[in-house]
Amino acid sequence: MTHCVRLSPRDARLLIRYLDGVDEVVTSRFTGGFNPHEDHLTDLLCEMLSDRIAAQHNLPYPLQSLRRDLTNGGRLLDVSLEIEAKRYSQQVEGRVTFADFGVIISHRDYVRPSNSFERAVLFQAKRLHRSGNRADFSLHDAFGAFDQQQLKQLSDLIRGPLMKDGQLGCDWDGTFCYYLFYCPRLEAYDPQSREDLAYYTTPGGGWLDGWNRMEMQFHALAEAQLLLEVSSDPTRHFPAMLASPLDWLVQMYFVNRDNILQSSGNHEKVLARHVYERLWTGYHREAVIPFSWFLVYHMLLGRSGSCSPNALRIARGLIRDDEDVPVRPRYVITLRSQAGRERG
Repeated sequence: MTHCVRLSPRDARLLIRYLDGVDEVVTSRFTGGFNPHEDHLTDLLCEMLSDRIAAQHNLPYPLQSLRRDLTNGGRLLDVSLEIEAKRYSQQVEGRVTFADFGVIISHRDYVRPSNSFERAVLFQAKRLHRSGNRADFSLHDAFGAFDQQQLKQLSDLIRGPLMKDGQLGCDWDGTFCYYLFYCPRLEAYDPQSREDLAYYTTPGGGWLDGWNRMEMQFHALAEAQLLLEVSSDPTRHFPAMLASPLDWLVQMYFVNRDNILQSSGNHEKVLARHVYERLWTGYHREAVIPFSWFLVYHMLLGRSGSCSPNALRIARGLIRDDEDVPVRPRYVITLRSQAGRERG
């Protein structure tokens, strides 16, 4: 049984509206000729995913408005956001590659307690680098700090014994580790790239064809309806924070021999075009999708993330110094949701 939050279509739209506003604020740091540092973008993102700090930012749709609207009219769903910065010993600092943050969905269902769950993912963030002395970004610009060894460590982690702890129905190894690609907003690109991006960011037939490969449950139909609305809206949000699975990157840089990844010798850079051409394409678990849609339609609805105890430990950074876990989060973001109220 896959546990998920019982989201109405309205709830999902409100959550995506808030998270799209977070996207706009974070990625606005690319405009005006700036090349923001990855750590700065992640710090800012985490601040806006915290109940305590989000109010200090001028979001187009503030967190307090989201919480008010979710509970308006006696509705059941309530959400809160917490952020924790992790500190590790010097012994650990010298031998691990940090993921940037873990995301924990912690859902408490007071109406149907058996539907309560926790689910985790680990994100490695990379930002787009503007090449040369150009004023504008281009789809030919690269994620300059992308590291093949780091990719291998993430892939080895999700295929390794720590993810095989026998939690039936929850051991989804391939949906635990992701990249978060920070890209500029549309106006920061050159004219040719803006034209191509208008094409790539329109949900098309390739994405909708993927629905034929999944069970058409109520929430899937609601998502498909929202996709159709987004496709026809010329003022739609431009997605610039993109969640990506590892598979296509592993295929780009490695060959799998006897279940051991070995370098293919490909030293091609990961370009903005590589990421955006995979947006809204293919089966929903294989596609690159906006970060907002990933949190709502993948994590909250149970398509991505692992609820195995070891995955939750890793995403929370609760690992002993002597444990051989090469990837650990600097931040832990916990999205808590609840349906109904605690009963006496």
